[in-house]
Amino acid sequence: MYEVEWLKERYHYSELKYSKISSILYFGIIWSIFEKNVFDNNATINQSGAKSSDLAMALNAQDKRKLTLIWNYFVDRYTENGVVKESFQYFRFHDNDRRDLVKRCLSKGAAANYPEKSEAIMRIVFRLRNNLLHGEKDVSNLYGQNNNFKYANKFLILCIEKIS
Repeated sequence: MYEVEWLKERYHYSELKYSKISSILYFGIIWSIFEKNVFDNNATINQSGAKSSDLAMALNAQDKRKLTLIWNYFVDRYTENGVVKESFQYFRFHDNDRRDLVKRCLSKGAAANYPEKSEAIMRIVFRLRNNLLHGEKDVSNLYGQNNNFKYANKFLILCIEKIS
C-alpha cells in the first residue's frame, strides 16, 4: 500500500495502521455519495433540519433501530448521566451550527425523538467532516476518532438509502 508506506517513511507515522483509520478513510467516499444524492452536490449544515425531518419521516421499524444504535453511540461518547462531557467541545461548532440544539438533544438521551436524533447526528457528522478536513491534523489523534466515523458512515448510509 503505497500511501501507508509513504506516510510512515515521510512523516514518521511508524504505527499507522489501516484497521485503526479505515472508517475515516471510507468516510470521504461515503460523504461524497451522501452530498450528491441527499443534498444535490451542495450540502450545508443549515439544511440539516429539513433533511433530518425527511429522514425521520422515512424510517421504518428496522431503520429506527439502526438510528437508535447510532444515537446511543454518540450519547454514550459525549454525555454522562445526561450531562455533556468536555470532549463535546472539540467539535468546534460555529454560530450557525446550532450547538445548543445538539447539546440539548444529547442530554435527553433516549428521550429524544427521531427528528431530534436525526438532526443532532447530522450536525455532529457535519462537524466531524469539517474538523477532519479543516481542523488540526495529527494522525495519532485519528485513532481515537475511527469509531466516530464508523457511526457517522452508518448514519450517512441510512440517509442515502432513505432520502436520496
